[in-house]
Amino acid sequence: MSFARSPAVRSTPMELREQIERAFERTPAPQGRLVETLFDDEGVSDYFRGRTWRGHAVKDLRYHEVALSFFTPEAFRYFLPAFMLASIDDPEAADVIPDGILFHLSAPDDPHQWGRVVQFEPAECDAIAAFLWWLADQYNAGQIEKALEGLERAKQLHGG
Repeated sequence: MSFARSPAVRSTPMELREQIERAFERTPAPQGRLVETLFDDEGVSDYFRGRTWRGHAVKDLRYHEVALSFFTPEAFRYFLPAFMLASIDDPEAADVIPDGILFHLSAPDDPHQWGRVVQFEPAECDAIAAFLWWLADQYNAGQIEKALEGLERAKQLHGG
């Protein structure tokens, strides 16, 4: 797996933040609906409609963390960096956000989840992998390995 890394190599939060911002700076905003649910989306559409992935308060993303489940694949790709940055900037206030990110990336064999992961371009895959390594000390290594496997498959599909 090309995402393998020595445990001694660690990005600082600032380096990780910069990598995420560079990787997603040209990611296209989703067009049309932001969520897949036809029922109550718990305010996700209202909150995210017309916004970019930049500049969110951690508390607002924590309040809307269910968005990770409701987003369309395009919206998931576009807004994921906001949730990763919130987790880096204030891990305590982000609370369960990293759990949600990891959950949605660690089942690449599930067709629904793969439909999200396959959207990521190689640089985005690299930034997400760096974020997952940053989380590695706190989370289940098996779950992180599954997420990295899916990102590697997505990267290869895009020629990365």
